[in-house]
Amino acid sequence: MSLIPVFAKIMESFQLSAYFEENSLFTEDQFGFHRGRATTDAVQRLVESILEAMEKKHSTAMILCDFTKAFDCVSHEILLGKLMRYGVGGVAMRTMEEYLSRRRQVLTVDGVRSQELQVKYGVL
Repeated sequence: MSLIPVFAKIMESFQLSAYFEENSLFTEDQFGFHRGRATTDAVQRLVESILEAMEKKHSTAMILCDFTKAFDCVSHEILLGKLMRYGVGGVAMRTMEEYLSRRRQVLTVDGVRSQELQVKYGVL
C-alpha cells in the first residue's frame, strides 16, 4: 500500500502544466498533463496516421509498449535536473525536491519489518 499523494496533484497545485504550456515546453506529441488533450486524442492521432499511410499504400508497422509502470522508473535526480533546466524554481521546485528527497519505504511481511530505505526512483 502506498501512502503518498498522486504526482498529478502536485503538478496541478503548482500549475506546472500551465507553466509548461505558457512556455511552449510541451511537444505536439505530449498528451499527459496537457490541457485539452486526452488519451483518446493520442489514439485518434495514431489511427489517422495508420489510415493515411494505408491510403498512400505505405507499409505500416507498430510497436506497442506498456508504460503502466513507467513512473516507477523515473530518477529523482534526473527529473529535478530537467525541471531546473526548464526554468522551474521557487516554491514549486523546493516542494518537489522536498517531496522526492523525503520518500522512504519499508516492507512488512508476517509482522517482520524491513530496514527503511530512501526511494530514489518513481514519482507516484
